[in-house]
Amino acid sequence: MNTSPNTSPPLHTRPWSRRLRRAVDAPAHWDLLDTPASKLAAAVESLPHGPYRDALRGVRLGHPLHPLLVQMPLDFWTSAELLDATPGGRRSADALVAAGLLTAAPAALAGWVDWARLDPPRRRTGLGPDPSIVAHLQPPAVPLSRGRPRPADL
Repeated sequence: MNTSPNTSPPLHTRPWSRRLRRAVDAPAHWDLLDTPASKLAAAVESLPHGPYRDALRGVRLGHPLHPLLVQMPLDFWTSAELLDATPGGRRSADALVAAGLLTAAPAALAGWVDWARLDPPRRRTGLGPDPSIVAHLQPPAVPLSRGRPRPADL
């Protein structure tokens, strides 16, 4: 008899979990992504090697830099949303949105440099987040560039 306090079932035994896992893993099996992925990887790999690429790969840290860098824009934008909802917080929120936009580029570059060296199934899966980068960058940038009202202004 199992007397351990943790009685949760093993991973992916629930139907919703299995469906989610299949959806997340699906691009790894889409061979049609190989051609664009290999062309894009070749373009990224054709960039000059040296200290900048090593910095983007996190060579001196001994750990990929991309996971660290992606936290910055997300944190800036999350904080901006909170400030946006407070009276008088718009200027500070605008500064945080701008900081998030500035830090998104190095995060994306570091991600591309790491992605280009992945094996084909993982490279196919890695193509998935890229369209979402544009989707994530657009909402924070639009209020800055067009002066549209934001939640705190309504």
